[in-house]
Amino acid sequence: MTKKRCDKCGKEDKRKNLKRIKGGWLCEKCHKEKLEKKRENIKRNVLGITEEQELEEKKIIQKNDKKKYNGNYKEYQRDYAKKKYWKNKKLEVPKIKGEKPVKEKTIDLMKGLYLRRDEKLFLYKKLIANGLTKLQARERINQNIKNLEQLKTKMIKQNKPEEEISKIFKEEFAKLIDRE
Repeated sequence: MTKKRCDKCGKEDKRKNLKRIKGGWLCEKCHKEKLEKKRENIKRNVLGITEEQELEEKKIIQKNDKKKYNGNYKEYQRDYAKKKYWKNKKLEVPKIKGEKPVKEKTIDLMKGLYLRRDEKLFLYKKLIANGLTKLQARERINQNIKNLEQLKTKMIKQNKPEEEISKIFKEEFAKLIDRE
């Protein structure tokens, strides 16, 4: 393996053990120092925490931990590990085994009552072949779609059966193709 030098301390090491940061190579020790300085900078300048405040916080936390566990360090470690584990783990709702209710399949004839992409494309090509411009063809297709939707809603308001509505819709589409 090729060996490189750390740009900060000059220690020679395998390239695998060095980190490349902003065009330079740093060893693990220098990289850790750089991260600590960065964290320190964020604490001091961005968050505005002074060293005295940080030391006071640490003392308060240590006092509370000592009072809580009365010097029983193993118990403290166990509780800390549990908190860390549950903090990262999301609670999942347990699945109940059993039969799932079967949904009845119903045939919805109203589902297919619209112009599909292929049908629109067919109409578009036919209109352009008849001498219309692209814009005129699009407008005519949109107008035809609106007319078919109005027909469908009018039939639904008249409480006609779905089979009859789908039949009339298909007939109107066939007439539309013949007209154009």
